[in-house]
Amino acid sequence: MKIPRPAAILFDMDGLLVDTEPVWWLSESAYALELGFQWTKEDQHICVGGPLTRVGDHIVERARAATGQVHDRDAVVETITLDVASRISDMKIDLMPGGRELLELLVSEGIPHALVSASPRHTVEAVVRSTGVTSFSTTIAGTDLSRTKPHPDPYLEAVRRLDVPIAETIILEDSPNGVIGALASGAIVYAIPHLVPVPPLPRLNFAKSLMEVRNALL
Repeated sequence: MKIPRPAAILFDMDGLLVDTEPVWWLSESAYALELGFQWTKEDQHICVGGPLTRVGDHIVERARAATGQVHDRDAVVETITLDVASRISDMKIDLMPGGRELLELLVSEGIPHALVSASPRHTVEAVVRSTGVTSFSTTIAGTDLSRTKPHPDPYLEAVRRLDVPIAETIILEDSPNGVIGALASGAIVYAIPHLVPVPPLPRLNFAKSLMEVRNALL
């Protein structure tokens, strides 16, 4: 595989640049017990890839079914994401295989790159601090705009800030939700599936890892 030099590369965060799913599992499992039910792998599979509104709705429904009590979705999402950010702040998170090598190549080649996540701002900042990555020109969080993934808005805002054409920009995503928004933006999209399968779609490219993308850019 050979990838022509792009105007920029936009990285998804959870599941693509870093594997934060174990942290989400801990936070969601602990909170589920507080709400009166047991968090399962099936619950986790349903919620992987977001959006957070779906995660909140799922937890609210599971709690209602288990106890009859109805909780506020936004409060549920805030509680979980703050706990995730707190846990991440107390640990050192490494990048997915090939992540550091790809970022080093982009820096050496002068290719702009940004982090575009559906997670809220406090979670994004916690991850960036934990990984020690300092080369992103900008970061976009799910709470920065009125619409997040699967809408294309976050990607379009990222290229606006970078001042590069979307048609010459590569977006790297790992989940169907992110891929849908990335394709809708008009960018060149590569899926690197992690925990959830990504079905083939028109204009969608696939890579096995960030290292494969890095090597294809050489």
